[in-house]
Amino acid sequence: MYNLGCFIGALFISSCVAEKFGRRAIIFTSAVLFIIGTSMVILPPGGSKTIMIFILIGRIVEGTGVGCSSFSCPLYASEIAPTNLRGMLSGFMTMGIVTGLFAANVVNFFLQDHKWGWRLSNAIILIAPIIIMMGIFLCPETPRWLFKKKGRKSAEKSLKRIRKIYNVTAELNAIADAIREEGNELSIKELFTTKKMLERLGIGMGIHVFLQTSGISPIFAFGGIIFQSVLGSGIISLLILSGANLLSTIPALFLFDRVGRRNLLIFCGLGMVVGHLVAATVFATGCNVVKTVINDIIVNEEVNCGTNAGILMLIFTVVYIVCFALSWGAICWIYAAEIYPLNIRATAMSLTTASH
Repeated sequence: MYNLGCFIGALFISSCVAEKFGRRAIIFTSAVLFIIGTSMVILPPGGSKTIMIFILIGRIVEGTGVGCSSFSCPLYASEIAPTNLRGMLSGFMTMGIVTGLFAANVVNFFLQDHKWGWRLSNAIILIAPIIIMMGIFLCPETPRWLFKKKGRKSAEKSLKRIRKIYNVTAELNAIADAIREEGNELSIKELFTTKKMLERLGIGMGIHVFLQTSGISPIFAFGGIIFQSVLGSGIISLLILSGANLLSTIPALFLFDRVGRRNLLIFCGLGMVVGHLVAATVFATGCNVVKTVINDIIVNEEVNCGTNAGILMLIFTVVYIVCFALSWGAICWIYAAEIYPLNIRATAMSLTTASH
């Protein structure tokens, strides 16, 4: 249900709001949707059946907000950042994600035995969208969107505020030249029928699809269950994995613009393969699956691993996480926001985010 909401938000809401009302408007919309969805999850009324319906609907609404924010944050960052810092500043979206992931695991560690633990855990995450909803319109709109929709003077005012300098003529001229070269607004049909645009869309969507097939989502979604079976300490293992993710994202911010996006994707991708391969080999050779069968039906499965095998699996899963955080974790968002021209960027980013 959550992923369905993400798909709806990214594909059907994001580009429409961002193009018509601005980049800040879609960030505001994502915060409102997340607040509504989370409130439905933690405060469902009625009996057990009604509660379950509210939670399911709430998860869809939450996902819609996340789909909108996943579209809008890298787009906003890429359009306000100077060229030499674009990778770093765009990467701060990922920094926020991994910080939140680690903080969530810390909160869950302390609330794991509390009877209201899941409600409190979900309530705490309302803090961020409330701050965003209240503060986003204190931030400037992106000069590129303003230039395109409201003209040069509006873009100049925004750019001066962002850059903290009076003379922004050169950058304004560059924006004007880019808009002029790109021409009129492209339709979604032209996005799929123009060879150059189709190639870019294939690259942008391909990176997101391959990121998901790399296995990062199952590691954080089911890592606690897996390592609870393997090591008997699921929440501690998740803290280690999310901590490695957070610590590795910090140096990554400084590497994006210096090493290059493509180089990091290639070489860290190889590191991810090594981490996965060794962890899988250790599991296959060092662990046994014990099945409980009653009347020819498997009613339970338990994984028995030696301590050394479990620790090795955790270590090489950390290797995978470190390589992921240094490359694919953030670059998929940065790269997609950079390769599309302004006259089709919102629509293309919407499709790219939906593929995630």
